[in-house]
Amino acid sequence: MKHGGDIYRNKVKIDFSVNTNPFGMPDSVRVALEDSIDMAQCYPDPSQEALRKEIAARYHVDPEQIVCGNGASELFTAIANAYQPKKAILIVPGFAGYKRSLLAVDCEIAYYQLRESDGFELTEDLLSVINEDVDLLYLACPNNPTGRMIDPQLFYKIMERATLNQVLVVLDVCFFELMDEVSLSFMNLITQYENLILVNAFTKSLAMAGVRIGFSLCGNDKLNIELRKQLPEWNVSLFAQNGGIAAARNWSYASDSVKKIQLEKQYLIYQLKALGITVFKSDANFILFKVSTNEQLELQNQLQELLLKNYGILIRDCSDFDGLTKGFYRIAVKKREENEILINALRELFGQTPGMDIAIKDVSIEIEHVLPSDIERNSMLTITKELEKMGIVLDPIQAPVIKRCIHTTADFEYAHTLRFSENAIQIAKDLIRNGADIVTDTNMGLSGINKKELGKYGGSVHCFMADADVAVEAKRRGVTRATVSMEKASLMDKPVIFAVGNAPTALIELSKMMEEGRYHPAFVIGVPVGFVNVIASKELIMKSDVPFIVNEGRKGGSNVAAAICNALLYALRDEGE
Repeated sequence: MKHGGDIYRNKVKIDFSVNTNPFGMPDSVRVALEDSIDMAQCYPDPSQEALRKEIAARYHVDPEQIVCGNGASELFTAIANAYQPKKAILIVPGFAGYKRSLLAVDCEIAYYQLRESDGFELTEDLLSVINEDVDLLYLACPNNPTGRMIDPQLFYKIMERATLNQVLVVLDVCFFELMDEVSLSFMNLITQYENLILVNAFTKSLAMAGVRIGFSLCGNDKLNIELRKQLPEWNVSLFAQNGGIAAARNWSYASDSVKKIQLEKQYLIYQLKALGITVFKSDANFILFKVSTNEQLELQNQLQELLLKNYGILIRDCSDFDGLTKGFYRIAVKKREENEILINALRELFGQTPGMDIAIKDVSIEIEHVLPSDIERNSMLTITKELEKMGIVLDPIQAPVIKRCIHTTADFEYAHTLRFSENAIQIAKDLIRNGADIVTDTNMGLSGINKKELGKYGGSVHCFMADADVAVEAKRRGVTRATVSMEKASLMDKPVIFAVGNAPTALIELSKMMEEGRYHPAFVIGVPVGFVNVIASKELIMKSDVPFIVNEGRKGGSNVAAAICNALLYALRDEGE
């Protein structure tokens, strides 16, 4: 069986044959792998406890529902060995690894052929072949090499049919996080269907093919136990585990890449079609195309060889996929400079003059014309869709705060790092409702909080950082203005919500006053940004008994502090209070 990425037997300058994230591996993963060298003498954890915990946090599942493997391929074979199917259905064209896993257990294979006339889209015809004679069905969303997603409504019908006939469904979602648009959160379905196993990997989304880290998600405890029995004791290396932990924490990296990948894919499609090439619709980060005209017969049969020999460019010849013939090729979407090199090479081969007139202006880009009143609503809808795509389900009470932080920063990591004390949202809303004031540590925070909404309940916003008496006292004692401004706020004769977005010393001083019994704030929003004492100051608040909303790690800022305050105010407004 052939695969893409054969750089070991070919002289390759640019590899379009593998569909990994063109923006490469996150820096944090690279650092984790480098740091693992000092631990190379140690055995890896055979139960992958820390890795499974991080993956579980990323996808909001239980760690016991996760089985880790040496890439997704090992898990496909382990599933076949654990389940021992007598008959299975494979969608063709499709990934050859599924067939390999079934041949290992002498399973009869029935092929369901996707039709070129349907654009290789999966249709309801599949339902007719899912019957009681079938034990296992392999699906992929998106499919490889076609790049097509599964229609969500069809997927539910497939699962209903499979459940009725006791068919195990193995769903490959290895390219899921690089898809253009996701309208179905597959991660939530494992608790709904005990006959569903999701197989994922960081290979594609985070460009970690050589690290080999895959994982399955399944809500069937018995099946998970049987699956683990099929795997070697130390099947995931120490390097893969540490790299996987860092990868799981970088869950926004893939989604941040998607919009850039979409633009480059649009560019490639436009240029390929201009060459007379048949391009099939793709929902993924790669493109299937067909060279088929009589004038292009040589190119139809030898395009891969010609590109490799003349330009050092490797693309995927798809003629060895079941259901495809000569003339079908697949390319990954890469960065603009690499995509331009490919297009210029193709122009030469197709007898056209190469040139750099293939600029971004050639691509039709759709600009949304949105009324100002609709911008925030549309933004929140986009945030909701992106969260669903990542398989993230927010606590409905905390969701407005988390989404507003994401809206303010365009950083989805806040869905993972914001921390709330018990009943924090309700406590903060009650304080506002009863006339509490808000004290910030920056004038930017002061400006950003909606004073009109707060004023409806009798509250005001204050920032003492620029007060003359604060400056004088801070200089006299050799401390920060933030420290003194917290002390000044503690003298106020009403409950105070502290919204700290810049100065960790403000949180340190609040913690000190609480520890010494001098003052106890009503509520603390702790989101300072930076590198010195930032993480430690937040941990002090989270270890105290004060109600809080805190963002773990280095991220935050005055805009985030204001966003949290406004989220609370707007929640009260929307409740009609």
